Amino acid sequence: MRFSPSFRRYPLLVTRYSFTLIELLIVIAVISIIAVAVNTDFLDFPVARAHYTARKIQSDIRYTQQLAMALQLRTRITFNSAPANTYAVEYENPPATWNAALDPISRQNFNVTLNTGDYEGVTINGITWDPANSGNKIIFDETGSPFDQNGTALAGNATIQLNANRNLVITPNTGKVEIT
Repeated sequence: MRFSPSFRRYPLLVTRYSFTLIELLIVIAVISIIAVAVNTDFLDFPVARAHYTARKIQSDIRYTQQLAMALQLRTRITFNSAPANTYAVEYENPPATWNAALDPISRQNFNVTLNTGDYEGVTINGITWDPANSGNKIIFDETGSPFDQNGTALAGNATIQLNANRNLVITPNTGKVEIT
C-alpha cells in the first residue's frame, strides 16, 4: 500500500480537527431540545400560570376530601374572593370547632393567598352553586361526600370561577373536581 507524502507527515491532521456526522447531529439535537424547552415556558406565561393555579386548587380540594376520609372527621375548604383572594383548609374537632389543617409540604397552617408570587394574576371570581346550595365553603364528611357551608348535600355541581377563564367543577356525591 502506498501513502501520499502529506499523509505521512500529518497523520493526525484529519482526526484532530474534524467531527463525525453523529457528533454533529447529537449537538444539534441537544441545542434544539433546550431551545424548545426554554421557549415553551415563556410562550404563554399568564395562561400557564392560570393552569398551574387551577391544578393547585384542584389538588388542594382533593387533599381536603382525602383528609376527611383519613381522619374520619369533617373537613372544609373556605374560599374568600374579596378582598383577600385566599383559601384555607380546616378540620372539625370537636364538633362545631374548626381547626386549621397543616399543609403537607410546609407543615404550616394550610392557607393559600392568590394573586401573589406563583399565583400572580389569578384571582377567585366566585362560587356558583346549584340553586339549593350556598356559601363560600365546601365541606367534606367522613365518607368524602361534598356539602355546602350549611351542611346541605350538593344537589348539583359547584363551580369555582377563576379570572383566567378557568373553572373548577365539583360534582355532587363523589366530590370529583374537574378543570374546565
